[in-house]
Amino acid sequence: LASATYPYLTARNNTVTHVLSVDPSYTGSSSLEFDDLEILVERFTGPAFAHASAGVFDLLALASMGPEESTRAASRFQTLPGWEVVPVLYVLPLGTAGIILPAAYRPQLDGFALGLLDSIPVRQRMKQFARPGLTTHPPVVAGPFRLDQLAKVLRFEGQSVELTERETTILAVLLGSPGQVFDPQEIALTAWNGESPGDIDLARRHVSNLRSKLEAIPEAPRIATQRGIGYRVDVDI
Repeated sequence: LASATYPYLTARNNTVTHVLSVDPSYTGSSSLEFDDLEILVERFTGPAFAHASAGVFDLLALASMGPEESTRAASRFQTLPGWEVVPVLYVLPLGTAGIILPAAYRPQLDGFALGLLDSIPVRQRMKQFARPGLTTHPPVVAGPFRLDQLAKVLRFEGQSVELTERETTILAVLLGSPGQVFDPQEIALTAWNGESPGDIDLARRHVSNLRSKLEAIPEAPRIATQRGIGYRVDVDI
């Protein structure tokens, strides 16, 4: 994929919602651009999957497909890292009656729209359901623990712990490499590119706060201290 043809592969405008769409009946331009919305359209899943593997998108729109076909398409995209939490907008023709939910439909993430891809109502629904940044900040999963970096929430066994932004970045480092010891300097550098002595002290304070939050819940992961070296999280995977 040439970046000259698809500039979103190398440069991304974060004020614009980026949508990847598959529409077997579509015959218009493969790239639709509006003030705050860009839609890349492919007629077949294969080329769209290649874009998904290389690019960054906030929403997947599946149009002009039956329930079984849309389920197969959604399931394929969700095999890509980070795409399991990207919302899917199922776009149906105007006048569709008796909507049948695809097996892949997730009520907490996905939605429906009626109309053409470039119609105002469908574009409004795209903006409503898109979640910017998901494919660049995929969840960190280790054993039963799942860290949603965008929502800043750690989920496990039906429970959740809300975190600050710094706590989230620190836990992403530790949970991303269970059992590995990170000293405070490594944590500061990896989590927010901090290199000063003040950043190292800040890392220690945030680790202490994070540890207190996790220790309040018996099932939560534990941050262990290896004296004189650093911190680690042990997880049975």
